[in-house]
Amino acid sequence: MSEDHITSPLIKALTQETPNLINSFAIFGVSPSTSPNTPTPQIQELYKYPESYKFPLKAEQFIVPRNPTIIPLTNNDVFKEQPIRYITILPGEIESVLCVCIQQNEFLNITSDLINPTGLTTQLFNVKYYTQRTYCFTTTYPYFLALFPLLHYIAEHSYRNKLEYFYSVVLRVTLLSPNVCLNPIKPSLEAFVHLIFRIPQKQSNPLSFTIENNKYTFAKSSPPLPSTPLSQSMSMVGDYSLIRLFCTMSVEEILNILSVMLCGMGVILISENISTATSCIFGFLALFYPFSWPGIFIPYIPDELFEFYETPVPILCSGKYPPYQCRVNAYVQELDQSYFSFFMSKISRSFISLQPNGFTLPWRSELLKKLTDCINKYVPKRPTMYDREKFIEMMPSERVIEFSSEVMKIMNECLYRRLENSVVNFCTEMKECSLDNFIKQFPQKFNTVGALFMKKFVESQHFNVWWYQLGLNTLKIKSSSSK
Repeated sequence: MSEDHITSPLIKALTQETPNLINSFAIFGVSPSTSPNTPTPQIQELYKYPESYKFPLKAEQFIVPRNPTIIPLTNNDVFKEQPIRYITILPGEIESVLCVCIQQNEFLNITSDLINPTGLTTQLFNVKYYTQRTYCFTTTYPYFLALFPLLHYIAEHSYRNKLEYFYSVVLRVTLLSPNVCLNPIKPSLEAFVHLIFRIPQKQSNPLSFTIENNKYTFAKSSPPLPSTPLSQSMSMVGDYSLIRLFCTMSVEEILNILSVMLCGMGVILISENISTATSCIFGFLALFYPFSWPGIFIPYIPDELFEFYETPVPILCSGKYPPYQCRVNAYVQELDQSYFSFFMSKISRSFISLQPNGFTLPWRSELLKKLTDCINKYVPKRPTMYDREKFIEMMPSERVIEFSSEVMKIMNECLYRRLENSVVNFCTEMKECSLDNFIKQFPQKFNTVGALFMKKFVESQHFNVWWYQLGLNTLKIKSSSSK
């Protein structure tokens, strides 16, 4: 499928060629000079490399969509919590980029050595408040299986010096490796950042990188040939997100939402867990390929921008519950639904939404069986919402990629190739078929249930784009199912 003329912000963020793997690195969060009593702490750009890089206006709202908090430190275990990983996007008319983010808890008045390399003293820890700070790469090459480990290393090591001092000196706790360095490590951290920035974007083979004399190879899948920049990017998106999607939602729920998307309607996923929510949103983006999402795409709605829920344009997004009832042109699904929210009908009280009754995917039974067998093969015991990310991180990357490849193979064989063949064969039999005539006649081939789905499907904007890319308007038919 050709994608030369597709220039949506989402496609730009997934396919725009740049010399290097990473466009910029930055740290966002609450300034260390902020008063602990500030009612609404402001997100600020605390560090940036290169300094010449310019973020779009209000970029911090999308990079840090959840408002930061300042909380008294009553339990030191908050610093042992797993950092939150998530992906978002900064759309722009000229340039759009993906944001690979890690958010971790830090002392309010003590920042990363990259920001403030001041030597440590016990007096610094007298006022104990903590907040959240976000470390971020921008990129147009979604090699998430490599980007997250590299970003994690920077986030962990730029603050580990101070946490070790806190535990070993302030709390007098013996660490497994109690070599406390009182000197700032900013030069070595910046040297590592500079080294990462020299990694070229084009990676035909899995990336190998040496960290502290240890060589790491970051797994990467190879899309079926012939491949395109978009198909390569969607393979990498699927490598990271599909295992998380299928460990979060049931196969029935996933197929229901995919049918909604293929019918041209919006989808809103509700979750307080930004890591889970954004992984699922990108997972649906991968499942939707070879079609490209034509509407608004916001991985996680910022706390100040709930009005995006009510856009009349089809939207694919996630976010938390709004503080008021929203009338939305989308199907709403809560992730990790609790008994409380179920019995309190929280969705119906927060949203007046679409109910896509009858939009059933064709060949659904076969898809359901094969995808269920696939998830049972790779994840026989589904992890809970509390240990999901840790469980997935412990899986070998090669096995995660195998799962992603098998899922996409099932989707292609059982759905997309059949859809394309049905459309192409119908047009060939008709000899001459305009899009308007096709939309009227094609759904009549199917039974009542199938006709309802097909009618919505062929009327959608993404089908319209796909029709012309295949050359069906002139019967210059090209095959895209292998991409």
